[in-house]
Amino acid sequence: MQENHDFGDRKLCDFLLWLNKEDAFLGCAIELKGGKSNISHVAEQLQNGAQIMDRLTGDINLSFHPILVHAGIKTIEVRELDRKKIRYRGKDHRIELIRCGMELLSCKSLASFR
Repeated sequence: MQENHDFGDRKLCDFLLWLNKEDAFLGCAIELKGGKSNISHVAEQLQNGAQIMDRLTGDINLSFHPILVHAGIKTIEVRELDRKKIRYRGKDHRIELIRCGMELLSCKSLASFR
């Protein structure tokens, strides 16, 4: 997918996910990390994913969620993630965390899509 978008050498997140339930739309930029994470790199990948999602969804009103799926991160990395925000359509969004092996919809903000 990365070669299909004009992002040059910038890195993209691993997945873009769209869900529709009863005319409520949800969009997720998802990055998977199994080991040590470079938080700035994660934020950049999610931000680039948010830009692609914005291009692809046009005027569809959706609830946007940047998500890091991880195998374990340190407390200091969690604090750093809290300072990083992903901008989508003029709003800053906090990066949500999910442990590897958990259901994506286990995120509190995604609970309404179960």
